[in-house]
Amino acid sequence: MLSCGLFAQQAAFEGTATNAVTHEPLSGVHIRLIGLHNMPVGPFDTYGAASDKAGHFSIAPLPPGSYIFMPQYRGFVYAARKEGALPFPSVTLKSGERVADFKLEMTPEAVILGRVVDEYGDPLERAQVAAEALSSDFVTANATFMEGGPDAQTDDRGMFRLTLVPGKYYIKATASNFSNGPPEIRTDGTVTADYAPTWFPGAPGKDSAVVVETRAGAETTGIEVHMGHATRQRTLSISGTVSGIVPGETQGYVAMQFGESLHRITRSSSTQITREGRFTFSKLEPGFYQFFAMQPSPGGGTVRRGPTVEIKLENADVANVELQLSGSGDVTGTFEIEGDPPNAPQEKRSIRLRSTTMFDAASSGDVDRDGSFHIAAVPQGKFDVHIDPLPEDAYVKTVVLDGTVAANGILDLHGVPGARVKIMVSRKGAHLSGRVRDAAGEPVLNSVTVVVLADDLDNVDLDTRDDSHTAFVKADGQYSFQGIRPGKYHLLAIDAFHTADADKPGVMKKLAAAAEEIEIKEGDRISKDVKIAIKEDASAKAKN
Repeated sequence: MLSCGLFAQQAAFEGTATNAVTHEPLSGVHIRLIGLHNMPVGPFDTYGAASDKAGHFSIAPLPPGSYIFMPQYRGFVYAARKEGALPFPSVTLKSGERVADFKLEMTPEAVILGRVVDEYGDPLERAQVAAEALSSDFVTANATFMEGGPDAQTDDRGMFRLTLVPGKYYIKATASNFSNGPPEIRTDGTVTADYAPTWFPGAPGKDSAVVVETRAGAETTGIEVHMGHATRQRTLSISGTVSGIVPGETQGYVAMQFGESLHRITRSSSTQITREGRFTFSKLEPGFYQFFAMQPSPGGGTVRRGPTVEIKLENADVANVELQLSGSGDVTGTFEIEGDPPNAPQEKRSIRLRSTTMFDAASSGDVDRDGSFHIAAVPQGKFDVHIDPLPEDAYVKTVVLDGTVAANGILDLHGVPGARVKIMVSRKGAHLSGRVRDAAGEPVLNSVTVVVLADDLDNVDLDTRDDSHTAFVKADGQYSFQGIRPGKYHLLAIDAFHTADADKPGVMKKLAAAAEEIEIKEGDRISKDVKIAIKEDASAKAKN
């Protein structure tokens, strides 16, 4: 039987580009279709065309599948209703489909002109200004399609210019006064000129901000953001102590990462640890933070690192955070393959301990011919175990830490020097393969789709680094897993172009809970098709 990819017919995409306001044809519109079909490594196939004097354009032939749709025309923007998790418009073409009458309506840009001023009405330079749309139902084509929302930086006159899709927006200004350390001490009655993030016209939060409405092809002027002083609009701080610092060595520092959730870390920074073993981060926004302490040895030797601490910062300062540096220690152990003769010679492999936190730290060591290994200076924390390479069809069956079986194969290390680990691998891992289909039962071709084997609904995530639980779908719609650990799994497929809100916290968990549950036994060879999960699945009952 021929695979779907072999008999899939080419598609075509044609249409007319017009001015969305005047409905006149537009010539010279640059149309691009970007296929992310070779995920996760690329290269990405890009097809293009330009509209003629009548506004007509044609891109053919095209492999069937889903594409990022990126039309560009100076002074115009393109917006479309959001369908999936990706923050840009898309086009999906089925096998043999010929779209001949696509109406590409380009909208004249809306422009917001304004300035940011301080408490005295003087211009504030290098402030970051961002526009947040009231509605998140639409996505916009962007020349650098990995960018976030529209933003700009003020010049020496405090001026900014934002080009947007016509609509309603909140405007937020953020001054460049982020600080790694305690607030400045002043005794003359003055205060430092630090500013909290401020929403137009001078609100401390979005709930009290004024909405700015823009129109196509028009400039909205006179938007002036009056920055709120940090003494009036209170910013937050996180402080604490670091224990386990080795005297006489480099004092060390505390690393920090910040984001709107623990899975969306967007900014990182660090600060020195004081001689008293304290640290402070001030002028912080509410959000999710992660911290750990590090102490390099003199001369650039071993770096000692403590476990990660996660904090949700809300409406009050967080003090007395305790970080540790006493947890680094060596891990030694043995690697065995079940059924192989005792002390059977091992081929060249390495053991990699990957942190389960967002910092993605990893420590590794080579396996000797007799199966022993040694990993130096492993910090405190939780780690999953990776073998590079694993034997074909193999999986990590058991991980034993100091005589106790590690739950779910996760090493919970507390920095006890001399920790012993025994890793047992089985060659009887299961196989699972099949084809991903859409709601109509048709194979999904050339799409950014990931199949997830979820064995823990509280921690389900699109972690494409973990090939034991996630697999990219091939161009012909096929997916496969090898070396699967026996157990019960929820099986679901997420299409980045069409599975709505899969990028939102909690939605993945609900989709996984509603997906079919399958039991996989050691050595199984299972062929099973799976349908694309849709948002409505989240409200359905779990399948068994």
